[in-house]
Amino acid sequence: MKFNNREYEYLRWFVITVLPAFMTMIGTIGTAVQWEHTDLTLTVLGAITAFIGSSMNLSSSNYHKDQLDNPFTEIDESAIHRDSETNENKVTE
Repeated sequence: MKFNNREYEYLRWFVITVLPAFMTMIGTIGTAVQWEHTDLTLTVLGAITAFIGSSMNLSSSNYHKDQLDNPFTEIDESAIHRDSETNENKVTE
């Protein structure tokens, strides 16, 4: 599965920031109110987080594989910036 840059960045933010915070909130509140399904809910959310993270890793691997397979792919000029210390052009991802 391949994601475009916008989808990838959104999912990355969601998996790295939102899901762990949401799981922490559910775990804390669930324990505080003695909700009997806290462990089950955290297990399901953890599995969803792992699935999305694995999908993102596969997408990233496919993207980098395509870049290696096609060395003549045009470089996005907006991704190049000049390093002021070395005065060299560098490509950022």
